[in-house]
Amino acid sequence: MINCTIDTNIWISLFHKHNQGHRNVKKWFEESVDSFNEIKLSIIIPLELLHNLTKDPKVGYEIPLSFVYSVIQLHNVTTIELTDIRFKQIARLLANVRNLGVGGRDTAIIQPLIRGDTIITHDKNLLMLDNFIRIDPLFDPPLILKLDEKFDQLRFKRMVKQQLRG
Repeated sequence: MINCTIDTNIWISLFHKHNQGHRNVKKWFEESVDSFNEIKLSIIIPLELLHNLTKDPKVGYEIPLSFVYSVIQLHNVTTIELTDIRFKQIARLLANVRNLGVGGRDTAIIQPLIRGDTIITHDKNLLMLDNFIRIDPLFDPPLILKLDEKFDQLRFKRMVKQQLRG
């Protein structure tokens, strides 16, 4: 079984039906969600998700709030709280990953993971972290980077351009 985290950008794509990657993310999510033993969500992700989904006044507040509740209530989701101890762990990790372009938010997201866990994201800085398996389901087929596999920025840019062309 797989332990992972799913980044905010993936949840946003899953929510917004008119989002460029919605169809691919939805297909991937429906095929994959039950294969995850545990989805570890730093408390930052549901908060950031709610913040982003409620920016559009046409969407309102209740529908996004209901979606966020449905995310954190999935049977295999564990919400990771920010405690004093966790803050210190995040601060130590940040010192090691800052040079990779990974900031405090991303560090708080990956801190609960261990080597070999999976990150589902479209964030190129997180895709560079080769001590994790990385999946970008915005593409069809999804971009999958194995443990220790280097992230190829040129390949990623080509895939993004191709996806934008449809």
